[in-house]
Order: sequence, then structure tokens, then C-alpha cells
Amino acid sequence: MKTENEVKEKTAKDLAREFLMGELMSAATRQLRSIDKPWLRLPEDKQKKVLAEVQDDIQKAVRQAVEVIASDDRTVFRASVESVTFKDGVKAVLTMGNTIASHELADTAGGGVFVVIENPARYTQVGDNAPKAEPNQPELAK
Repeated sequence: MKTENEVKEKTAKDLAREFLMGELMSAATRQLRSIDKPWLRLPEDKQKKVLAEVQDDIQKAVRQAVEVIASDDRTVFRASVESVTFKDGVKAVLTMGNTIASHELADTAGGGVFVVIENPARYTQVGDNAPKAEPNQPELAK
């Protein structure tokens, strides 16, 4: 039996890190397994397709990791912001589906909630250092 010191609860960041590494490795190997030729022998358009699929898989994994970190094991629900009014404070009207989380929200009426605005897209921007497909024809030497 483990003592209390030996049992360390994983934080949302720990879970997201483990999840993200696994998902990123899966994304890369899934695409590598799907190609039938070595990378250098793939035509440029096939390389571009593989890179686009890897990017889609990685963006999905990053979005999910951001959600795990942002929620930090709290009740989470997705909602659309219908309106925001600035008068005697700020009043926001949110629209969401009818889920268990929405019932928990109803139970907190009159109490407080913690609102997190998450934007996973800011973590999935592709920079200049992203891999590129190699042209079918190498450039001519000058």
C-alpha cells in the first residue's frame, strides 16, 4: 500500500503533457505508416498531403491539451456568447446545450463561477519553421 507521500495526484498540466506527447507521436507515426514509399521518393503533392494531415492531427491534439489545462479538472461546458452588456458591471448571456454541466450551472445560480476564455488556435499557428514538401525537381545549380 502506498503512503500519502508516494501517491502524487497528477495535475492538469501533467495529464496534458502526457496526453499531448502521446497524441503528437501518434500523429507522426500514423502518417509515416500510411505512406508506401520513403519520404524522398514521394511526389511533392503527396508530401504536402501527408504534412497537412500531420498538421490537422497535431492541431486536434493541442486543442484537446489546452482544454485539459484550462479546465484543470473542473466542470466545463461549451457556450456561445449571445450578448454582453456593460451597465452596473458586466452582464453576459451564454447559450449552451442541455448537459449535466448545464444542470450544475443551474445549481450555482446566485453563486460564483470561474469563466475561462480559451483559444487553442493561438497554440496551433504554423510558423516559418514548419516542414515543407520537397519539390519533385531539384533546383538547377547556378
